[in-house]
Amino acid sequence: RLIDLGHFPALFALADQEADSASRTVLLSAFFANPVFVRQLAERRELAPLVRFLQQDGVADSRRPILEPLGKDATAVHVLVEAGQIEAILALCGQEKKGGARASLLVDLLRSPRVVQYFADRNQWDSYLNWLRRAHDADEQRRILPDFAVRPETLVPLVAGGRFEDFLGLFSREADEADRHRLVVAMLTESEPVQQLLAANQLERVVRWVGAEPQLEVRRELLNRLTFPQAAEQVLAKARLGAEVVAWIKAEPDPSHRSSAVQTTLYNPQVWHEFLSGG
Repeated sequence: RLIDLGHFPALFALADQEADSASRTVLLSAFFANPVFVRQLAERRELAPLVRFLQQDGVADSRRPILEPLGKDATAVHVLVEAGQIEAILALCGQEKKGGARASLLVDLLRSPRVVQYFADRNQWDSYLNWLRRAHDADEQRRILPDFAVRPETLVPLVAGGRFEDFLGLFSREADEADRHRLVVAMLTESEPVQQLLAANQLERVVRWVGAEPQLEVRRELLNRLTFPQAAEQVLAKARLGAEVVAWIKAEPDPSHRSSAVQTTLYNPQVWHEFLSGG
């Protein structure tokens, strides 16, 4: 209650002065595991004591209750990135002995747009993907897929860095198909990702890569969505990729699906115009 009322500096100073090492660890752990206290530290840009505490010997058993809320606090994550301490926190998460807990701690941080941008700014995609692999828990790893589908600020740097294929390659299980499907479709049919991919001159590369997508159902849904007027205007005309989409239609093995795609194109003047504009 006193922390909530803003009296934490005096209380924390008293705890930090505790002479008995074990008691001090218990007291400081309670402070650092308090989300309100950590948020106040983050707002003051004063998270360095927390990082130093987590790096001390003898506090391994206290780390998880501190790290769990930390990774979910966008302000705290932003401050850690800003201070160059995010990799130190990832390393501490990676030391968690229980596999499921370790995966959850790592993914909570790696799904943050600010953390993605940190690695993108440094062109350290190998490091980012290696941290994701270290989660060693497919269900936890898969939590990151929907974030990339709806957040262009994370998706576009990954594509621009040339590592989207490697990223998607981590999700090849049958259980991953729905989220994987959603991500691939979102790349070419949701307005914001398309706009950002266009601005980054990456849309043509992505369209051609998706053209080689092995899942037939993904290609079919893309064809269906690309005949929507807005998607047609952005992908077919602005990126001038009509020829690629026509090739997808020709490659459709099922005559009924192929006929449906052709009819949709022919009977929609706006879409037909965009096909022509896109070559």
